[in-house]
Amino acid sequence: MIKRPYRGALKRLRPSAVRERILQQQRAMFSRLDDLLAAVSALAADLPLALDQTRALALSIRRELLRNLALEAKILMPALRRADAWGETRAQTLEERHRVRRVELAALLDVLVRADPASLVRDLRQFVVTRKADMTQVQRNDLAPGVLRDDVTGVDVNGG
Repeated sequence: MIKRPYRGALKRLRPSAVRERILQQQRAMFSRLDDLLAAVSALAADLPLALDQTRALALSIRRELLRNLALEAKILMPALRRADAWGETRAQTLEERHRVRRVELAALLDVLVRADPASLVRDLRQFVVTRKADMTQVQRNDLAPGVLRDDVTGVDVNGG
């Protein structure tokens, strides 16, 4: 019998562990997006099989991004809410970005099915730029060491 970790354990990760987990996920996604850019370049060069390979890779990345959103919702949003006085605002902003990303991922699916190669090249390049910018913004705003800290002090505590 395989032991499974208690599902609630993910929600109770220390803030630094949440930060590292999401950063690890994002590093992997940056690499996958670079792979997609390489596939798009092959498609732009009209290499054989490039269209099918690019679509397959983009679909795989789309699935990974949806899983990433789910993990962020499960562990990052609660950690942000507990982080400090601005935590609820940060979590709400992340939640809104997730809504926007889901719309973009739905649109990507449509592009992958319907677009001609030239449009696909243009749209996928823009998709990669947008995803990388979004992940960089999350790193800067929500994953900064000063935000997800294990030694949080309340904002109403007076120093002595």
